[in-house]
Amino acid sequence: MSGRTPYLDALGAFAGRVPGRFIVPGHKGGPALPEALGAELRAAAALDVPLLLDGVDVDGGGCGSPLDEAQTLAARAWGAGRTWFLTGGATQGNLAACLAVAPRGRRVVVQRSSHSSTFHGLALAGLRPTYALPHVDPALAIAHCVDPATLDDVLAATPEAVAAFVVSPTYYGSAADVAGLAAVAHARGVLLVVDEAWGAHLHFSDLLPQDALAAGADLVISSTHKHLG
Repeated sequence: MSGRTPYLDALGAFAGRVPGRFIVPGHKGGPALPEALGAELRAAAALDVPLLLDGVDVDGGGCGSPLDEAQTLAARAWGAGRTWFLTGGATQGNLAACLAVAPRGRRVVVQRSSHSSTFHGLALAGLRPTYALPHVDPALAIAHCVDPATLDDVLAATPEAVAAFVVSPTYYGSAADVAGLAAVAHARGVLLVVDEAWGAHLHFSDLLPQDALAAGADLVISSTHKHLG
């Protein structure tokens, strides 16, 4: 990968300053590691640095950074137009999505069984929700997904809505008809935002339900640390 040497030099220069470290990682650059791990691991720990350092994560020379390159590769892997890495899990993504889709005071349609972070995001962004009820499994007494017909009914009753927030797959593994939801949302002129925290793996197997981006969603929140590995 081009530009590797300058980034390693930047890491080495940072470690060589022996900076005071008051945030993560907990090993504090090596001093907090057990002596039994050896000098090699302690030296490597000195290069384990926090985010957003000039010349390392942040572009300091106009040629991109490792973080930029990694996000570009991730976007290519998932078929996204652009990808942002999260440091606070899908919760942070749901908050950011609520802040990004519309100005304060606008109406949005939201799956009633969404993650609590979506409701926190609505409050933070000052959005006004109209709720779409998911299908409830009568045998298991758990909520699954919102179906396209339900979303269409709620959007028809909420013509001022600018976005719809749904969940697929659910915590219980139920996958929505995202292609149908996207068709409904776009026909109504609204964005479709999918909380796909439990479906980061879907894009990589034809044996699994189609991933939300491929199905036409406009913005997708993934959580690769859950079980993608």
